[in-house]
Amino acid sequence: MLSFDENQLKSVLIEEEGIEESKTSFIIENLKKLDDRLQETMDQWMKDRSISNFNVEGVDLKFIMEKGKVNFHNALTIMNAFLYDPNLAETYRKNPYAFSGPMR
Repeated sequence: MLSFDENQLKSVLIEEEGIEESKTSFIIENLKKLDDRLQETMDQWMKDRSISNFNVEGVDLKFIMEKGKVNFHNALTIMNAFLYDPNLAETYRKNPYAFSGPMR
């Protein structure tokens, strides 16, 4: 489970990410459930909005954000799935566009 200052994150989500306040609680609760291996990455982003080079099977957060056209918290959630299924990360690396479409 990740730990972070929930009030600070809520403020960042609203003021910097343009997330509606009504959606922030859901996002925060989901982020708290992510794997501890992502804690350092989350801490770094909370500190200065920099994005670490953390990767699974050659897929890093910047790649997910760019190819998936998602923001940091969504990329972190996707990375969490890759931690549990590295084959999924490898598939994403080879064809990230296969992950987009009506289900998004």
